[in-house]
Amino acid sequence: MCTMHQKSILIADDDEAVLSLSTFSVEAMGFTALKARNGREAIEIATETPPDLFILDWIMPEVDGIEVTEFLRQSEKLKNIPIIMITGTNVTPQLIAQAMEKGINDFLAKPFNKIELEARIKSLIKQASYFKEIIDLKNNEIYNTAMLLAHSLEEKKITYAKLETIKEMKSSKTQQKMIGELISQLKVADKINPFDKIKKQFIKVHSKFMDNLIEAHPNLTPAEIKLCILLRLNLNTKEIAALLFHSYDSVRVSRTRLREKLGLDVSDKLNVYLMRY
Repeated sequence: MCTMHQKSILIADDDEAVLSLSTFSVEAMGFTALKARNGREAIEIATETPPDLFILDWIMPEVDGIEVTEFLRQSEKLKNIPIIMITGTNVTPQLIAQAMEKGINDFLAKPFNKIELEARIKSLIKQASYFKEIIDLKNNEIYNTAMLLAHSLEEKKITYAKLETIKEMKSSKTQQKMIGELISQLKVADKINPFDKIKKQFIKVHSKFMDNLIEAHPNLTPAEIKLCILLRLNLNTKEIAALLFHSYDSVRVSRTRLREKLGLDVSDKLNVYLMRY
C-alpha cells in the first residue's frame, strides 16, 4: 500500500488564490500537488497521471467541475477516485443533490480554510484506501476462481488421455463401451462454460470495462472480448486455453492478432494496456 507522501492530489481551479491555498495545504500534508487551471487541463493530467483524489472547482472555463466528474465516473481507470467539489455561495441544495448523483463525494464552500480542507482530504483518502482494498480482494477472488477452473480443466484433459489409452488396451467390448460412455459423459459436463461464471464476477467489479473497450475498439469480435477479459485478470496462455477449450498455440496466435488489432507494439503488455478500461 502506498504511504501518504507517495500519493498525489489533482487540484483544478481557475482562481489563483484558491489554487495556491489548496496547493499549500496538500503539500503540507505530504501529498504531491498536480495543478490544473481549467477542467480540460484536469482531464488531460488525470488521464496521463491518475491522482489519489480530486479537488475540483464547480465553475471553471472550457469544462466545468461537473463535466469533469462525468468524464471521470465513465473512466474505468479513474471512476473510483474520490472528488471534493469547491462550490460558491450561490449553489442551492438542489444543485448539490444533482452533483452528488453525478458522483461527487464531498463539498467545500468558498471561502474555506486550511483546516477544513485537510479534514476532508484525510477522510476521503482513508475511505478510498479501504475501498481499494475491497476491490483488490474481489479481483483476487475472480483470479483465483479462474485459475482453479483452468487447472481443473487441464487435469481433466490428462484424465481423458489416460482413459483413451485404457480404452485401446486389450479388454472386452463391454469394458470398452463403458469407458467410452464415461469419456462422453465427462466431456458433456465440461461443455458447461466456465467462462460465463468468471464473466459474471468480473462485470460486477468492472461494470464499464466492456463498454469502454468496445467504444475504443468497436471492431473487436466476441471471442476477442472474451480474451481481453481473461488477459485483464492476468491469466497466462495455458490457463486461458483451458478455460476457452482452445489449444495453447491457438491462444498464442489469438494474442498476437489481438495485439495487432489494438495497435500495440511487441514490447507492450496486453494485460497492462487493458487495465486502462
